[in-house]
Amino acid sequence: MKQTERLAWIDSIRFIAAAVVAWYHFEAQYGGVTDMIRSLSPVLNFIFADCEGKMAVAVFAVMLGYFAASSAGKSTSMVYYTINRYVQFALGIAMAELTIFAIRFTERIFPVEQTVPFVNSWFADVSLTEMAKKVLSDIFFMQYSFFPTLWCMRPFFIASVLIYVFVKAKVSSVIVGIAMLICFLSFGGDDMFFLGICLMGLLLYRTLAWLEKHPQWQKVFRHPCGTLACIILAMLLYQEFLSGSMHVRMFLFGLSSMLLIIACFYNTVLQKVLSLRPLVFLGKMSFGIYLFHAISYRVVVYLIFGALVTVMPRTALWITLIAIYWLSTIVMAWMYTMISGKLQKVIMKRFVDLKVKETF
Repeated sequence: MKQTERLAWIDSIRFIAAAVVAWYHFEAQYGGVTDMIRSLSPVLNFIFADCEGKMAVAVFAVMLGYFAASSAGKSTSMVYYTINRYVQFALGIAMAELTIFAIRFTERIFPVEQTVPFVNSWFADVSLTEMAKKVLSDIFFMQYSFFPTLWCMRPFFIASVLIYVFVKAKVSSVIVGIAMLICFLSFGGDDMFFLGICLMGLLLYRTLAWLEKHPQWQKVFRHPCGTLACIILAMLLYQEFLSGSMHVRMFLFGLSSMLLIIACFYNTVLQKVLSLRPLVFLGKMSFGIYLFHAISYRVVVYLIFGALVTVMPRTALWITLIAIYWLSTIVMAWMYTMISGKLQKVIMKRFVDLKVKETF
């Protein structure tokens, strides 16, 4: 299997990662469900004991590094590649924050009476004019004044460009590894940690390329025992008792993600499960699910909760909230995927292609 081929099952992994983040945030807001799952058996208690959103974002980061390395080998212009990646991330920020701005604008014109305030702390006391300025600043500088889940855009963009440079310059894996360790040992916070995890994706790409040339080692991972060993080790690495600090914990998150992806690369059973059409379909919307799930649980679910909390039994309310949460998230993610993909192509074709060719 060539690494340059687009693998449908990888999109499914992206969906699972996005779904874990979305569930973690919903659980943090409303609580109770994960504790119930953990109480069902010791195995489930072990798996979900330290489950958190950043573990899933680490999977995203490793795959971003992998695909950045893959696309760098096909792209000939660094300028075009950099602009294309910037447009991709800037569009995500723009569509997410403009959605919030539209909600805020509507709320100002048509005040809604409810039990739980749906504006929460994002933009409760900010004027529309000030909000518009911050939205524009966020789009251009990849910040996140109103939308917490956008924090990863800037490190992901920087990582994409850095990986392109490393691939084109044929920087050795040793140097890449040193750069990765510097990121984890720094005090730059999540930005540096996830930059390091993205570099792990480049090392994953090179590891898989090496395995392609050494079939004897592939047999180790293709064997069911090898796959099981990768999964068990990955589960162990994200357990909190193995890490003493956030630096170590984030490194283990990245390493755990690499092992899970390697297990999927060489196990046909996992690939068949992950290639199921519903999972692949949702996987193509994974970035949109990550971007817009926060609007669902902080706006849509708040409105429904406020309207039904006093008139609906608790169990029925839970089922309704979860169903509406996922339905609204998927609908917004689908709309984002359809619009952003076409818009990015139009921007690159009409405003970038000719200028890059004329200048370079």
